[in-house]
Amino acid sequence: MGKDILRNKRIGYIDSLKGLAMLMVLMGHVLGFCTTGFDNAIIRNIVLINMPLFFFLNGLVIKSIKECSRYLITKSRQILLPFFAWGVVITLFRDSSYLKFLESIYKFGYWYLLVFFYYIIIYFIIEITDHKINPKQKYIVKIAEYIIAYLICRFIRRFVSSDINDFTCYSLFFECLPYFFMGIAMQRFVQTDIWKQHQNIVNNSALLLSIGCYILWNHYIGDEPVLVTLRASLIVCIYQIFVAYSHSANQGIKIINDQLALIGRHTLAIYMIQYYFFRYINLKSVGLTLLNDNNWIGLLIIVTIVSILICYACMAIEKIILINPLARFALLGKSFSNNMM
Repeated sequence: MGKDILRNKRIGYIDSLKGLAMLMVLMGHVLGFCTTGFDNAIIRNIVLINMPLFFFLNGLVIKSIKECSRYLITKSRQILLPFFAWGVVITLFRDSSYLKFLESIYKFGYWYLLVFFYYIIIYFIIEITDHKINPKQKYIVKIAEYIIAYLICRFIRRFVSSDINDFTCYSLFFECLPYFFMGIAMQRFVQTDIWKQHQNIVNNSALLLSIGCYILWNHYIGDEPVLVTLRASLIVCIYQIFVAYSHSANQGIKIINDQLALIGRHTLAIYMIQYYFFRYINLKSVGLTLLNDNNWIGLLIIVTIVSILICYACMAIEKIILINPLARFALLGKSFSNNMM
């Protein structure tokens, strides 16, 4: 399992986890923009885990650096180019200015790519500085390096003004940083005998931690340490559940996994295109009625169906974009030589 992750092969349960994270992001946006608004318990619980899970998975499948000279150039094309290109599109769509796009902390929704590129830079710096370390010591040294990097970023946070924070998305960068590092650590750790021999202890500990921390978090007790522990333990629980059921013979589970995996293979396109649908979807009266009646299940069913439909619509638009080499290059960060998906 661990070797497959390190080779970055297409793995079913990883795609399914990506699909789950993407679907949760969409559900949060559909609820917030089109249904009930952002001030409710469902949104609070979705936001608790959706982006941390996303960044964990980015760290989990990140490739090792083989050609240092080309690595940042390739990543800039894959991440920064779509960020700036879609920034132009959404600025025109919102009848706004590009400066407002850059100055907004959420970048009209596209902050994820900018923050991910910061993580790539940190990963690049750490990877190229420890290539001469003894392989027997490499795992311990690497953990120490990432801990130091986190502490440095935490220290810098004290000096970041509100304007700089909005321009750089620093608070969002720092909030999700532990989970990206956690994904990188997990990528190495799943290969070890310690992980294989103590999976039950890990699973039970993560479950107990998530329950205890959730109770504290739900009562607004504990602040940042409780929140980070809660998110990390939930990620481990979700990850282990998907690994356990990845080869299930149950037809219902297989169908769900396949649909999530399909969404997971197109997360970039879905993430970038989704925002253009929200202006035309209005379920506020239905959502508020269900919310006032405490019909959480009905509300979640409607939001889930709408979110899945948006995913398929985004994938259809992605196919159109892939036809044109220039659009594929600018909007999806793919090279001109890439074949259609």
